[in-house]
Amino acid sequence: MRARHTNAPRTQSCPSQASATNSASIVHHPDQSTLAIRIELVHTPGVVLLTAAPEATKPLSAVVSRLRAKLQKIYKKLKTPAPPLQLQGRDGAALDLSLPVGDLREGTVRIGENTTIPIRYNPPAVIRLEIPGYPMVGCPIVPVVRVEHSDATSFCWMRAHPRREAPDDEWEHVGRSFCYTPSEEDHGGVLMVEVVPHRTGQPDGRSACCVAGTTFARDGSTSARSVANAAIVSLLPRTGYFYHRHAHTRTSAGSKGIRVVSYNLLADYNLRNVLGRGDDVFWGVFKDRATEMAMEYRRQVLLREMVGYNADLFLLQEVDKECMFEQFLAPQMEQLGYEGVYANKVHTSSPLGQAVFWKESRYELVRSLEVDLTRAPILDDDSHARSRQLHKLITRNDVLRSVLSRTTT
Repeated sequence: MRARHTNAPRTQSCPSQASATNSASIVHHPDQSTLAIRIELVHTPGVVLLTAAPEATKPLSAVVSRLRAKLQKIYKKLKTPAPPLQLQGRDGAALDLSLPVGDLREGTVRIGENTTIPIRYNPPAVIRLEIPGYPMVGCPIVPVVRVEHSDATSFCWMRAHPRREAPDDEWEHVGRSFCYTPSEEDHGGVLMVEVVPHRTGQPDGRSACCVAGTTFARDGSTSARSVANAAIVSLLPRTGYFYHRHAHTRTSAGSKGIRVVSYNLLADYNLRNVLGRGDDVFWGVFKDRATEMAMEYRRQVLLREMVGYNADLFLLQEVDKECMFEQFLAPQMEQLGYEGVYANKVHTSSPLGQAVFWKESRYELVRSLEVDLTRAPILDDDSHARSRQLHKLITRNDVLRSVLSRTTT
């Protein structure tokens, strides 16, 4: 799910500055027969992580035995005696271990004599976090974030020096919003975002961090703090092919009219097919072919060009469904005040098609229709008159009929 984003964390410091604590959680989705148990001990000779994914009908006794066996195995490697592990109620009373684990909603995990960890049932959590590669100065960065059991998220953006390990105190705080736009000061640096999920009435969830150009690890590891392989913030290439156009569209059309931009984005699938056939139409364009063919690079430049047109409507063709529309354009354009819809090409299984974006401040979507132009258009009952007119136009125009018979739109 996509959660509501807050512009400021509920704590005064960045999430990365918070000290790690012991934790225990149970995640159970009603539509699944298994659940996930996770116990993390940080105040031990080493960070100890115990996980299990039992059937919801399994007795607690079997789960406790399995967790104890894992704890024994881990502490044996640490050459340290393993402490006893017990499941208790919140009041410290013993639990009925014959009950199915799926019935456990609250309780505590007791490790040894002095460690008691409350069990959190379905705590807010980050399950996916990515920052697009090729971050560029002046190009807004919208992270791909997916959370569960959360109704809000907060963000902390940080910058570090490149090509070396950076301890926590060397990460410099640069922003707290969901979307971050790199500035000239970020040029040559590495960006990291840390996300904290929230749920009303409950403690904050486990934070997750991700460095630009890397993917967040589902197991919650913080190895992404390493900047050795991270994407460096670069300057937007001064290609010049669209800057002279932006000189005429520095302001929106406003009440004077409507500005419509139609743009064929050249789908990644089609681009690679063209070059694979040896067509030379693009060879003279690329200066750094490996970089400029990369989708994450191309879409950053495309977005920068589109933003500069200040359009009311964008009509886009050859849009890759997942990597361009769902993962990039939809969230990025939402931050810029646009809504959009996507329609896949007809008569093809390839995930590419057309997209329309409109400025929310000027237009509201009443309904959307997908029309196959290769066939006689049949719309709903309210559109029969327009359908007949369009059908008449197509059938009476031999050239138009010939073109539409060949299209895959």
